[in-house]
Amino acid sequence: MSFNISSQTAPKIKKTYQSGLYLPNQDPQKTHERVNHKFSGSVFKTSIPLTSNTMFPFTNVDTNTLNFTGNTMIDSDNYNVIKVDLNTHKCDNATKLNVHYCHTDTLADSNIKYSTIIAPNTNFYRNFPIENKFFSVSFENMFTVDPTSNGIVEGNVTLSRYTEFNAPIQTQDLTDRFLLNNATRITNSFDDDITLENRITDVTRFTRMGITNVITALEMLNWDEGSNFDFGNSTYSTVNIVSSAAGDAGKEVAIRGLRSSGEVAEELLVLGGTSNSTTSVRSYNCIDEIKVLNDNNLGNLKIKRATNGELMCYSQTESGRSTTLSYINTDKGKSVIKTLSLVGHIGINHATKFSLYKINSSGERKMLFNTNIKNGFIDNTYELNEIMAPSERVYGELISGSTVSLGDDTTISSRLDIVEYSTNPNNVIL
Repeated sequence: MSFNISSQTAPKIKKTYQSGLYLPNQDPQKTHERVNHKFSGSVFKTSIPLTSNTMFPFTNVDTNTLNFTGNTMIDSDNYNVIKVDLNTHKCDNATKLNVHYCHTDTLADSNIKYSTIIAPNTNFYRNFPIENKFFSVSFENMFTVDPTSNGIVEGNVTLSRYTEFNAPIQTQDLTDRFLLNNATRITNSFDDDITLENRITDVTRFTRMGITNVITALEMLNWDEGSNFDFGNSTYSTVNIVSSAAGDAGKEVAIRGLRSSGEVAEELLVLGGTSNSTTSVRSYNCIDEIKVLNDNNLGNLKIKRATNGELMCYSQTESGRSTTLSYINTDKGKSVIKTLSLVGHIGINHATKFSLYKINSSGERKMLFNTNIKNGFIDNTYELNEIMAPSERVYGELISGSTVSLGDDTTISSRLDIVEYSTNPNNVIL
């Protein structure tokens, strides 16, 4: 009995999922057309005008409204990938690329599905998936540098088929925070991208630290100072900064705090050594950061209210930064407190409770985290993933059973890992 292998039927594969190497009728030319299909207006050199600030390159129409004559969109046929290849070498400003989709060929009915900002003097390439039968693209001048420069965008757009070789995500591209971030990221890490700082410029990652080397009060902030501070207070005043070392005189320090307007502002102060610095220009409710610029602090730094000397923030010797566990979210966007880390040793006489509190814009306090630590060591990291609204703040507090040391004192170091997100849709992604 003979067996005819050619009689077996292979399952049919949808055309749009066939590989780009598939040869219809063994015709290489047809394969090329299948991978890179051009259409009328697909190759362009277009100038973005200063008046309307928007250009549709396929129809060469400059307008900031979709209701214009001749607004026909491009039929995607049975293709499912749009390849966009651009350069902005003749643009002084950033350019926003918008990709429009619609079920009809009328731009007036379309929606922008993808939006990406391209820095000036940049080569740009990206694959966008087809979302509707018809599509178009537009460019907007973001006027990030020169408000008098119109900018010229050159490039081409072709249609292709999705294959394993041209999936609609470019893993080597610099990453943006816009709608393409829903694509699965396999070869690079979002955490690494924002830590490197030059890949995503509108998302910032940083830390806040709190250090306590000795328990000097039954209730105190996570800092090396026995007093406590009420982050929910309603007092606003100017502040001074003082060092315990005369050698710190003349050093510049940046402080960051919450103002009565809800603004989170920074200000430069000059250290006067063991004397108070020049009083701050602004009034603050609370301070969450001290940064010694281009140097280090030889002594402990204390920020105090100019009115009554109340201690507001603290920096340990040679730390160059604040060592009070506190953070005020920016007033321009949201942030996420990702993790809390605790490392240290609790003395036998100091059974200590560590608490992390959050205060909203109305002054209401909520506990985010609490743990009781008895005699022994602690080295843990806790996932918080707490969303912070503009101008909300958090701080760490220690409550102990005794201030008396029995030879093995308490030391606790804490750290918050924070990611801040801007809400400005026009930030440039470099």
